[in-house]
Amino acid sequence: MRVNRGPANARSIGQPGVAGEVSRTIAVTVSDDMRVTEAVNLANARGGAHVALRILELIDRSAGMRLEWIGALRFEETKAYFRKHADHGYSFTDCSSFVLMRELKLTDALSTDRHFQQAGFRVLPAAPRRAQADPHSNTACKTKSRKNAPRCNAP
Repeated sequence: MRVNRGPANARSIGQPGVAGEVSRTIAVTVSDDMRVTEAVNLANARGGAHVALRILELIDRSAGMRLEWIGALRFEETKAYFRKHADHGYSFTDCSSFVLMRELKLTDALSTDRHFQQAGFRVLPAAPRRAQADPHSNTACKTKSRKNAPRCNAP
């Protein structure tokens, strides 16, 4: 989720692929406690406690991030949204973001999740994916291990 705050350059986002989209704005990232919980749990499971702690430290120190709490009222609104849109396959966490984004009148999402676009938000270009196919072979490499060692699968 993004809030515009005036002139800047793409360095403030840290994603060269979105330079054209954000070159005229400073983007403040808005997230919620449920997204932070997801990110920290995933980092802990895949990288260990030191990675999860680093994420928490970066969030705490970031001037470019605003953390919103879901709280009781937003949680009830999320339940209603989840029930109403159960046929879409949205996660409950996604629904909490949709509720928050609508409340804050945010239209842009930094996400690779197609559900944000389906829910009516503009999905900004994502950072380049790690898995890339070599154009001269049929081999695709992915980073899948805790030590980030590439794992390549040849046909």
